[in-house]
Amino acid sequence: MRAAAAASKAAGKEKSRRKGGGGGAGGGGGEQLLTDQVLSLRARLHLALALGLAKSDGGPKKWQSTDAGIQSHVLKAASAFLGCLTNEMLRLPPIKESISDILIALEGILQSKNVSVLIQATDVSLKLVSSVGNLARQYPVLEIVTCLASQLSANQITIAVSSASTLNCILNTLATARSSIHAEIWEALEKTDAVTSVIGALQNYSPDVHPLNYLMEMMSLLRIILWIWPSSRYHVWSNCNLMGKLAQYCVASEMDVAVRVLKLYAALGTPFLVITFFDLCIRICIDLFAIPLVSSYLPNLTVIQLYVGMVQWSF
Repeated sequence: MRAAAAASKAAGKEKSRRKGGGGGAGGGGGEQLLTDQVLSLRARLHLALALGLAKSDGGPKKWQSTDAGIQSHVLKAASAFLGCLTNEMLRLPPIKESISDILIALEGILQSKNVSVLIQATDVSLKLVSSVGNLARQYPVLEIVTCLASQLSANQITIAVSSASTLNCILNTLATARSSIHAEIWEALEKTDAVTSVIGALQNYSPDVHPLNYLMEMMSLLRIILWIWPSSRYHVWSNCNLMGKLAQYCVASEMDVAVRVLKLYAALGTPFLVITFFDLCIRICIDLFAIPLVSSYLPNLTVIQLYVGMVQWSF
């Protein structure tokens, strides 16, 4: 009750400040977009963040609380706040400030050993990145990339899937960023053995143990990594076990999976290589796994039609 009252009071002060013209040159028009609900949720968010976010020795703000209850409280407040934002609001300075603070908090919370907190944190990370979209370039995401990449091999499938989804969103947004940013991100991925973790996930995937979205998200993440950093391709095409597994998934799974596999092949090189690898892996599957010809699974589709479908779905 006290927290709610404090949040309401803080929101009221912010509303009065805006009405009185205290928002400065940038707040006159744009900040009028902030509704009472947004102001209230933002006030609650910052009250929660104040429990663990602080400056140390005059340096930048850091998340300093290891209390699971406080971390969970902050994540709930962040999720509620992010859920009420519109595209127009995302460009306002107060909202950008709040999102920056959430990122700092996530950087610390994602290092928690509490599984329940980590599930919340990866979900909020995905919600934040999905909400800001291309505006993610305006925020320092390097640290959160490192934290999420470290969770790709998590035993909890939910954590691994959310981490892969969030990284996929971030990397797609940064695909055309400056080479210096790519270098920093790649260093973070190398430091956390992200490619090895994704390859391991694809090799160890079992439909009896893992949900289908686990396979799909890992393939999508590996694909964008291969597109941005060609040097990582060697780790994939030189891994016969992985290539055989991918071919097996392609012929033994539903069409969506086959398309993802072909798009992953496309990230390995030219269209000619896509067809070559596809044909090679089909033959490997037939020889090693005694899998019937692809036509028995997809009687109305040829390899060329599958490839055309892949091109249509590629970015």
